[in-house]
Amino acid sequence: CRPAGKWFIPTGVVPGNCGSSVLWMSNAHGGNARFLYGFESTAGNVVYRSLDITWVNWSRNLSSSFPDHSFMDSSHYAQQRTAYTASGWVTGVMSGFVVLWWGATCDMTFPGDGTTVT
Repeated sequence: CRPAGKWFIPTGVVPGNCGSSVLWMSNAHGGNARFLYGFESTAGNVVYRSLDITWVNWSRNLSSSFPDHSFMDSSHYAQQRTAYTASGWVTGVMSGFVVLWWGATCDMTFPGDGTTVT
């Protein structure tokens, strides 16, 4: 359910073997979609993230992606980004991996969401 006054509907949370990852989307108007994404590691601090958000506008046959690759030192990460997608039904998915402080690599479990963009 949607909390009163909130933009995001928590349908994009996906558990994995190292924690969980999330992608939530909402309409940012003017042909823009808002992407809120991130992860929570239960296996230790993440020292590097390599994330890619791919979106598809099914109404206009458009698609694109944006990267989020960087060093870090935390067990959790959350980011918000707005991207021009044009109006229509837009879905998104997050892919990628993280490297833990002790050397293990954990793959994202492809969280996704969708929204109508106006």
